Amino acid sequence: MNDLIADIEQIVKLVKKQPEKIIIYISAQWKNILYQHAKELFKDEAFNIGKLMGSVKNHGDLSRLMKEVSNEAKLMMKDPTIFRITMIDPEEQKAYRDPRF
Repeated sequence: MNDLIADIEQIVKLVKKQPEKIIIYISAQWKNILYQHAKELFKDEAFNIGKLMGSVKNHGDLSRLMKEVSNEAKLMMKDPTIFRITMIDPEEQKAYRDPRF
């Protein structure tokens, strides 16, 4: 969360104007589930889109979202460093309020 605050502060400095409010969009819960699943699935090996899609078919929360998962998996292929990012639970994201903004 500290990185987010630092990023916002940098943007405010760049635009040279104090915002009235800042809106931060959070990811859908299924994306958090997908990234956690992929992180566990590929912790000791390279990302493989076919293996991910095969495992998602058997994943209750994700199996009904195959088209969306496929699109997200293509993004994962472009930047596999995404697996080093720690996803923050959406409820935790919603609960965070910074009094400065």
